[in-house]
Amino acid sequence: MNDIVLEGEVKQEITKILERKISGEELDLEPRIDVINSFIEKEIQHMTNYVKTLDKKVEDPTKILYPLFRDALEEVGRCLLFLKKG
Repeated sequence: MNDIVLEGEVKQEITKILERKISGEELDLEPRIDVINSFIEKEIQHMTNYVKTLDKKVEDPTKILYPLFRDALEEVGRCLLFLKKG
């Protein structure tokens, strides 16, 4: 986190949340922390703009992923048959 979030209010609020979570405190729904929300919105916009500048072609992975998906479905089918017989 030290390399990603600069010193200041955002880092202080994140540190508070992390300390609470590490101590086992359940965080449930709480009011929004504006400084963190603002930071996240700025980072999302920054990353969105950055990605638009990239010029990298990504090949369609369907040919690689389809056999993996089919194998996973077959494995699930075998497990279901085993459980049904058991």
